[in-house]
Amino acid sequence: MFRQLGLGAKMMLGSSAPLLLVVLLGVMCLINIKSLLETSARVDFSHRIMGSAKDIDKIISDLESGERGFLIAGKDEFLNPYTNGNKNLQNKINSSIKLVEDNPQQVSRLQKIGKLIEQWNKQAAQPEIAERRQVAVTIKNDQYTKDRLAAGIGKEKLEEVAIALEGLDIDFLNSENMAGTNLVMAITTDIENLKSGMRGFLITGKDEFLVKYQQAKDAFYRHEKFVHQIIDATFDRQESVEFFEEMQNYLTQWQDEFANPLIELRGSLSHGDSEFNEIIEKINSNESFKILDEIEFFIEDLLDAFDTDKSEWASRTTLAAGRCIDQMENSLRGYLITGNDKFLDIFEKQKEKFESKIFDLSDFIDNAFIVEDTAYSIDQVRTIITKWIKEDAEPEIQKRMAANKNRSDMSDVTALIEAGTGNRIMDSVRNTLADFIMDENMRMTQRQDQASQSAQLAQQMIVLGTIACIFISILISFFLTRAITGPIKEIFQGLKKFSQNEFGEVQNQFGEITTHLSQSSDALNKASIEISEGANLQASSLEETSSSMEQISSMARMNNDNATEADSLMNKVDDLMKKPMMPCGH
Repeated sequence: MFRQLGLGAKMMLGSSAPLLLVVLLGVMCLINIKSLLETSARVDFSHRIMGSAKDIDKIISDLESGERGFLIAGKDEFLNPYTNGNKNLQNKINSSIKLVEDNPQQVSRLQKIGKLIEQWNKQAAQPEIAERRQVAVTIKNDQYTKDRLAAGIGKEKLEEVAIALEGLDIDFLNSENMAGTNLVMAITTDIENLKSGMRGFLITGKDEFLVKYQQAKDAFYRHEKFVHQIIDATFDRQESVEFFEEMQNYLTQWQDEFANPLIELRGSLSHGDSEFNEIIEKINSNESFKILDEIEFFIEDLLDAFDTDKSEWASRTTLAAGRCIDQMENSLRGYLITGNDKFLDIFEKQKEKFESKIFDLSDFIDNAFIVEDTAYSIDQVRTIITKWIKEDAEPEIQKRMAANKNRSDMSDVTALIEAGTGNRIMDSVRNTLADFIMDENMRMTQRQDQASQSAQLAQQMIVLGTIACIFISILISFFLTRAITGPIKEIFQGLKKFSQNEFGEVQNQFGEITTHLSQSSDALNKASIEISEGANLQASSLEETSSSMEQISSMARMNNDNATEADSLMNKVDDLMKKPMMPCGH
């Protein structure tokens, strides 16, 4: 096949064939490398998707950890991961959707994750965070309540009331007014119940303490009203003093006008100086009864006043004073009838006792409370307690009632967590994300396998291509070498048959031919020059002739060149023939 080709074509083929094979091998390598790069790019793309999925998982973990930290500590700085996570999550989901937009199933999973996270925020995270914030508010309110209770709510007002009640108690004790004293004690108890009911409600928030507070409040105003009734019913101090003075005057008058004269008269009767009828007439005198009746009237008036005043001691003392008058009258009668001096002793003792009772009553009235001052004191107590209720107790109770409406503690937060709403949603999120990652893992595994296969194929093709190139190059070189060396061997074998003379004759013949060709060329050149000169003279009219002659001149020059080349070739052949002949095997 190669014998028909020329030597140059054979040499060109021998040089270019390996290059063509190398180029072909390079093209095949490029194709495989391109495929390998594409597969590697898909693997890298899968890694990007997996990285994005891991970022989503990390953000979700930040959401949960941030919320959990806030639920435990109640401090806003723990919410930073939660807040930032919500800001970044949707952006990350959107960017991930762009990465897998050619896969509708993966896009659907990412969209589902976004909706589930939004659902988790609305149904779990936000309610739990709000409840924990309310717990913080509750703790703050409780601390405020403790501080207020420790400082004393309306402490100054209550201290002022305590002083006023102490004064009222002393006034009623000095006045021997047990009803007033009991009412002061009741009012003191009412105020303590007001305080304890308020404190109990503020501390516990239970309505039972509020009921106690309201009952104490009603009892206070009721008892305060009773105190006013006692004060309003108090006897006239000045009038009572005048009664005592009148009673003392009447008693003195009765003694001077009747008792003492009768005692003297009875003494004279014992000595026979007077008649008994005179004594009887004196005893039955209306004037004596009138004086004693006046004293009885005063005693009855005092008893009425003391009964209205609820002054039991004063009533008992007044009754005792009345009995003293009766005993004085009876002992006087006994002495007048019997003349026995023991009745005079009784008379004197009852007289002294009466005077003592009157003195005690006078002292009682002197020590009794001043109506105006006592009324002012109880009014002051009412005013201060009313002010304390409106300015101190009621506002704190209203705050506590408002706090009760939104009151929360950690058990409420725990209840929300234990409901499991957030866990169920997050489990669904993680399952969906796990499906997303598993799908991408499968894709990445496939792409990695493809990349590995492409790499192996490229290696195999490079090795096989290299071997094929070497083998084909060797074959081409072998056949080309035979195609080139075969004719040369034939030439050398043919040359051996020629003798030295034959080469000389050939050389002479070639020399003659060359000489003749050279002479012909010179003649043609000379003719061409002459014709050219003639043609130049007639150039304007013989352009076609000039052109033809130029062509002939050109052909002549070419013939001259060919002759020269042939002469040179013959010289080379002559030199070749003069060299010693080499063995044919070489």
